[in-house]
Amino acid sequence: MKGRRPIHHAAAAARAEATAMLIKSKADPNADDAQGKRPLHHVAQSGGLYACACIALLVNNGADLSLGMSNGFTALHIAASNNKVTEAASLIEHKADLASMENQGKSPLHTAASLGHFAMVDLLHQRGAAINAKDHAGRTPSHAAAEADHMEILEHLKSLGADMTIQDAAGVTPMGMSDGGEVSQGEVYLQKLIEAQKDVQKEMKAMEAERAASKKMGEEMTALQEERDKALTEIEEKTKAVEDMQSTISKLQTAVEADGSADVSLRTQLEAEAKKYKDKCAEVELEMEKIKKMLGEEKTRASELQSQAGEANDSSKTDELQSALANLKKDLDAERQKTGKLAAEVKVANEKASGACTIL
Repeated sequence: MKGRRPIHHAAAAARAEATAMLIKSKADPNADDAQGKRPLHHVAQSGGLYACACIALLVNNGADLSLGMSNGFTALHIAASNNKVTEAASLIEHKADLASMENQGKSPLHTAASLGHFAMVDLLHQRGAAINAKDHAGRTPSHAAAEADHMEILEHLKSLGADMTIQDAAGVTPMGMSDGGEVSQGEVYLQKLIEAQKDVQKEMKAMEAERAASKKMGEEMTALQEERDKALTEIEEKTKAVEDMQSTISKLQTAVEADGSADVSLRTQLEAEAKKYKDKCAEVELEMEKIKKMLGEEKTRASELQSQAGEANDSSKTDELQSALANLKKDLDAERQKTGKLAAEVKVANEKASGACTIL
C-alpha cells in the first residue's frame, strides 16, 4: 500500500517481535502512511492474537493515541468501526480518549452505534463514554443508530439511559429520524423544502398580482389620456364655433348700423340681441379657457400617477393610485358634460344671430 513502512506492516499483522525490532532500529511509532494511518490504526483494524501486546509495545515506546487519520479517526475509532472489542479495551486501558472526535465531531460510540456493533456499544458505555455526546450536527449516538435503522442499538441505548428527546440541528429527535418513528429524517427535510417552495410561490403570486394591477392601471391611465386628448379636440372645435358666432354677431352689428331705414324698435331689439350673444361668447370663451387649464393640470397629475404606478410595490399604494385614477375620470366626465352644455348654447346663439342677419 502507498506510503506504508515496515512498521505499518508489522503492526497490521500484529507481529509484536517484528514491531519491537523495528522500534529498536529507530522506526517511528507515529509514522503515517498515505491515508494518515499510524501503526496503532493498523493493529486496531486488523486485530489478532498478539494485537494487545503490539498495542502495549507501541504505546510504551511513544505511540500517540490521540493522533487521527485524514478523516480524523483515532485508533479507538478504527477499533469501534471494525468491532474489535478486545483491541478497543486494550486501547482504553492505555488511556485512549473515549471523547475523541473525528472530523464530523463523532465519538467512537457514534461510530459503533451507526454500524450496529452491540458489544462495542456496551464496552464503550461501560468504560465511561458519554451516551448523549453530540457531533457537529447536534446528533447523539442514538441519532446515529436511528439514521442507520439499527433499532436494536437504539432500544439498547434507550435502556442505558440515552435521552430520546434531544433534537439535532434540524430539530429531529432519534425516534423522529428512524423509519419506525414519527417521521424519517428525509421526510423532515422534504417537508421543509415543500414549505419553502410554498413560501416562494406565495411571494411570486403576490408579485404577479402587483404587476397585473400596475399593468391595468397603466392601461387605464393611457385610456384616460386618450379621452383627455379627445376632449381637448372637442374644445378646439367648440372654440371655433364660438369664433364663428362672434363673426356672425359682428356681421349683425354691421348690418344694423348700415340699414338706416330699419325700424327703430327692430334695431334696438337686434342691438340688444347682439350685445346679449356677444356677452355669451365672452362667457363661453372664459369657460373654455378654464376647462383647458383644468384638463392640462389633470393631465400633469395623471402623468405623475402613472409614474408612481410604475414604482408601486404594495397593495395599499396600488389601491391609492386606482382611487386617484377613478377621481380623475369622474372629473373628466363632469367637465365634458359642462363643455357639451356650453356647446349647445353656442349653437342656439349662433342660429339666432344668423336669423337676425337674414331679417336684415
